[in-house]
Amino acid sequence: MTKQKRGAAVAPKVLEAQHRNETTRRFKAFIEELSSPEIASLFTPRNYELLYTYKRSGIKIHPAVDSEFRSSELKIMKNLFAAYLKNQTQDLFPGLPNTNLHDALTLGVPLLVFLVDAYNKESPIADRLRAHFGPVTDVADAYTSLGERIQFLMYVFGIMFSTYENGLIYACNDENSKASILLNSVVVKRHLPEKRTFKVEGYGREAYRVAWFDLDEPLKKLRYIELSQAQLGIPNASPNVPLKVYIQKHALQRITDRLDSIKLTTLQLPLFDSINEPIAHIVKPGKFLLEMRLNKVKVGYFVATVEGNALLIRTFLFITNNGTPEGHRLKEQTGLQMLDKKYLAIDKLSSFVAREVAENAEIRAIFEKADCGYLFDKELQTYTAIEFSNRHTPAVKLPAYIANHNLEAEWAEMPTV
Repeated sequence: MTKQKRGAAVAPKVLEAQHRNETTRRFKAFIEELSSPEIASLFTPRNYELLYTYKRSGIKIHPAVDSEFRSSELKIMKNLFAAYLKNQTQDLFPGLPNTNLHDALTLGVPLLVFLVDAYNKESPIADRLRAHFGPVTDVADAYTSLGERIQFLMYVFGIMFSTYENGLIYACNDENSKASILLNSVVVKRHLPEKRTFKVEGYGREAYRVAWFDLDEPLKKLRYIELSQAQLGIPNASPNVPLKVYIQKHALQRITDRLDSIKLTTLQLPLFDSINEPIAHIVKPGKFLLEMRLNKVKVGYFVATVEGNALLIRTFLFITNNGTPEGHRLKEQTGLQMLDKKYLAIDKLSSFVAREVAENAEIRAIFEKADCGYLFDKELQTYTAIEFSNRHTPAVKLPAYIANHNLEAEWAEMPTV
């Protein structure tokens, strides 16, 4: 064998040895963090060898059999899921330090398997480990709790990549994997919602059928909404004529513009829930306002019209916009017109989660009088990225603006720069 060939043959063995040594070092550091150097020293080289054999490779993400994903998409998902898990913490054992979920998954699960094996075989160190980590029931509970948490986060992670245009992404534990430890094997399924083009006012309007995952068979199909005329409050409704619900691209864009402190992916489930259990207001025959709610907090309305056998959501109005009951009351009480609201940025959610507005009693009183007080509900803060609470907004000028009667007509005449 030539020197070059011998080197090529040796290289993989060297890499494997280096990987084994690095993994052993990580296991030792992990056990020390959960316990102490003394407990970690109880593990013999043979024990660390067993931990190495129990350890699976890192996060794996692959598509369902009937789904197509680009390799670049899967790579991004894998890297982001790993980073996502590193930012989440988990207590594997009561009373012991927390660990990040990535370490809990890649190092903690092999440790749990090792502990069960050591207890069952009455390893020489079993009693010491049992005294520190708890009995086998605690170990089993830790594995169950971790598994449930990881599966929920897989579902949330899939939602983060979901859009009507590119598909709703369902991510879950890969139960078909041949691996003995399954929690790090993720399967992703792309569901493309039904599309339809409507002829409205002489123009073609592309819309998506409003959908969410069918949680009984989430890898197989979506759940679509059909509303009866009675659910929309139509007088003398025909109970057996369901309307399929579609949403225009324009409406999705308006949600992004007006609920601007919340990611659209986060809004898709509340969107579905709000329409699935509609609170409808009839504007005129065939035209409706459907309330949009975030965990029961009303933030605006979908404007929808009946188009044949379908209900088409045309746009989205923030609760202060002209065309809503609250927006009308706000106009009556303050004199604010559409351009005034735009100038003051009170036509979008970010202004109401900003601390300088949310903590201003005078501003709050103005909106509470117009029945918009729930825009300051703390529940909305949980949906919002933290940086929005510290942003400056023109809305702080509202009391002085009203007092000076500096309304739409004057503002429209202001010179533009």
